[in-house]
Parts: sequence; C-alpha cells; structure tokens
Amino acid sequence: MRALLEKYPGRVPIKLTRYSKSTLPVLDKPQQLYSASENLSVVVSKLKKTLNIQDKEKTLYLFINDRIPPDNSKTLGELYETHKGPDELLHLTYAEQNSFGSQ
Repeated sequence: MRALLEKYPGRVPIKLTRYSKSTLPVLDKPQQLYSASENLSVVVSKLKKTLNIQDKEKTLYLFINDRIPPDNSKTLGELYETHKGPDELLHLTYAEQNSFGSQ
C-alpha cells in the first residue's frame, strides 16, 4: 500500500464494502482511489452511478468502519488520516434506505 500512496500522492485509498443486510450489489472493484481534497458526495455520486441506483426514493448511506457516520464537512484526506485502518485503507460501508416513506 505504501508504494501506491507514493505513486499517487494526493489520493486516498478507499475500500467500499456492502452492508451485510443490504440488497445492493457487491462491487467488482471495492478498492478505489479518490482525490484527498474531495468530500463524500463524490464517493456517493460515483457509487450510485456504479451500482446503477436511479430510484430517487432510495438514499445511499456510508459508514466508516461499519458504524461511524462520516462527517460530511471533512475532506476524504481528513477522514483518511483520522480513520484509516492498519492496512492503510479507509473502510467505508454502503447501504440503502427508502426515503419519503416509500416501501
């Protein structure tokens, strides 16, 4: 991982894992690099596109280390420095929820 971080400075390695009770598909490539200066909305937008979520009544949620809702005001670089795992990846779990009372 250290070589990857040196090769791509300014990038954050993220591992995206589906929540165990989610009905969303599992990603083919769960480990991805994102710009450290971007925020979580970029991850959510890319994830929705990758998972082909077009239903506006579904909300996508991300959690750090399976339990901590991330602080949306922080950059991915700040979240990485605070929450990176021993494998030097930022672990994010994704799950969906119907919004606006839909079923």
